[in-house]
Amino acid sequence: MGLGGATMVSLLGTTAALADLTADEVWQGWQDSAERWGADLTAGDSSAEDGRLVLEDVVYRFSDDRVTMAHTMPQVVLEQTGDGRVAIRLSDDMRLGVDFVDGAGDAARMELAVSHDDLEIHASGTPEQLQYDSTAARIALELEHLEGPDTEDFDSELSIVVTDFTARDAYDAEPADAHEAFMEAGLIELALRYEEHDGSHHTILDWSAEDAGLTYSATGLAAMQEETMQAALAAGLVIEGAVGHSGSQYVAEIMDDLEDRPREEGTIEGGAAEGSAGFGLSAEGLSYDATSRDAVYRIVNDAMPAPVMELMMEELHFETRLPVVESDEPQGFGTLLRIEGATVGDDLWAMVDPDGALPRDPATVLVDVDGRANWESSPLDTAAAGPRSFLTQSPAQMGALHELNLNALSLRFLGTHLSGDGAFTFDNDDLETFQGMPRPEGSLTLVLEGAEALIDQLIATGVIRQEDAMGAMMMMSMFAQPGETEDSLTTTLEIDADGGVIANGQRLR
Repeated sequence: MGLGGATMVSLLGTTAALADLTADEVWQGWQDSAERWGADLTAGDSSAEDGRLVLEDVVYRFSDDRVTMAHTMPQVVLEQTGDGRVAIRLSDDMRLGVDFVDGAGDAARMELAVSHDDLEIHASGTPEQLQYDSTAARIALELEHLEGPDTEDFDSELSIVVTDFTARDAYDAEPADAHEAFMEAGLIELALRYEEHDGSHHTILDWSAEDAGLTYSATGLAAMQEETMQAALAAGLVIEGAVGHSGSQYVAEIMDDLEDRPREEGTIEGGAAEGSAGFGLSAEGLSYDATSRDAVYRIVNDAMPAPVMELMMEELHFETRLPVVESDEPQGFGTLLRIEGATVGDDLWAMVDPDGALPRDPATVLVDVDGRANWESSPLDTAAAGPRSFLTQSPAQMGALHELNLNALSLRFLGTHLSGDGAFTFDNDDLETFQGMPRPEGSLTLVLEGAEALIDQLIATGVIRQEDAMGAMMMMSMFAQPGETEDSLTTTLEIDADGGVIANGQRLR
């Protein structure tokens, strides 16, 4: 949808039964919505006649400590349709100006053009429950001007184009104080071009997603008036959202030709057959999950030992949940990573195993970890205070870890299988036994299968020498013992209540 499209939708509001809505009520609803988000919406001039409100030089402005955004619309027409709705027509020559501070602390400015084809917006509902339904054949956002340090040394282009656009945006002022929205697009395309005038560098990026969608909902928005995110969440703010697509592709071309080093040129490309991601934020914690299927990542560079480096995965899934509010009581957290059917390209295999001696079965990864911890200061508020405040605060200052559980570990690669599980508790009153770290108590068990066969194959391919392999086997035997099956090793690490460390029954500490 792009920043320009998002601005248009953010001016709109949420669900309600149809009523005889007036143009003035819609305009007031826009202004109220802008105010709720800390923005300002004004019109230079207006005229009204027979249910038709014409607004000239409309400006939506938002600013904070680092960014000021102004979306200008030369004309907006709000017209009652006679069926309880209000039709909204926006100029097709809108502008979006963004003033910001770059990474070096210097002032910069972007000016972008927002255009559309066949954009239709209808408002319905009541002033307290406004709903906006939008469709467009095309919405485009294009960079027209860029100002800042050294911008005269390069040319840049940026465009975001959305086709087959459909959206609904709704706000319920009372009693839920809720906001809901969704957006669908048949195709989203992004194109970026950056080129130094002296020819020393250029970057070209093309990205697209088919059948893309976004959903968003929030309740308790009045809590946003609180001074901190901790207070807002405690007051009932809940935010949820999700994005997805049924196919994405990207290609990035990068070239450097500097005097002090050889010319470098390469491409990075990839895509996925489908993907999705979702997030949630409330007093219960922060949650995030993402899934990508049939994904391909490829780097092409003739200067590399393997000119084409490819990674393919049938499925990549990641999810995590974290507490985000201050609490005296431990709260649950967890992370899950699952990779299915991971393979690499022929060029990488040719570099390490040209004769095909090693097993090339797809690799799998599973890591499932959870536990309990509590924050003594909210990480969201600490991060909001600035990167330095967040990065310089030690974990001990922020909170305490009480439990850590490895529910499942499974790694299959090159014919081997590493598995394990374990659980530990932590005594935060004992920071002496392990020199400043809370004293753990518990055990971890790991099982490795197929290690000897893999070492023999590595020797056969010449990747390692016989004497190095013997050293590796001796090292493994020091920390492991034969498992229940042939060519398997197992090790159990225990930490007892006195801080003693025991490996396979042998006390190490």
